[in-house]
Amino acid sequence: MSAAKTIILDALFERARNASEQVMTERDDARSTAIAAMRGLEERLQAAIAGDVLRGLKNLAKPAGKFSAAHVGGSGQWGIDERLEWRVPTLCVSQDGKLVVAQIDGSDVSVRDAADEDLRIEDVGPVTDAVHEALERHVAHSERTAASYARASELSARLARAVG
Repeated sequence: MSAAKTIILDALFERARNASEQVMTERDDARSTAIAAMRGLEERLQAAIAGDVLRGLKNLAKPAGKFSAAHVGGSGQWGIDERLEWRVPTLCVSQDGKLVVAQIDGSDVSVRDAADEDLRIEDVGPVTDAVHEALERHVAHSERTAASYARASELSARLARAVG
């Protein structure tokens, strides 16, 4: 091999090393930022529902069991209502606003809190979409329920005055 080729290869090896180090550094930074963003969404969601449950979520575990949640990264056709697949750990937003990993195994549904290791950089968009859709449903459902309670209260008050 010529001296010129050796010099070119040495420079290329150095660039490759630097490029690889930069990719790893950027990936680690992006992962940390993505996890912080998803945990921030989770925290704000739990604060927003203030101990209530997210209303309007579907059972994702039919027919194996009962697990109402929002499927993170569900298909375009089903979105957050996409059912869990057999033995496939799936990231979801639970009714209490937590990021969880759920899985159907036989007739059981196992659910555990999502660890940071379960969260990937590419989950940021789907988690945001799932939280958005779950909140939209929760607000719509809660507003309808509150209006129904207000009507029942008004009717009860009129009835109490009439018989009273």
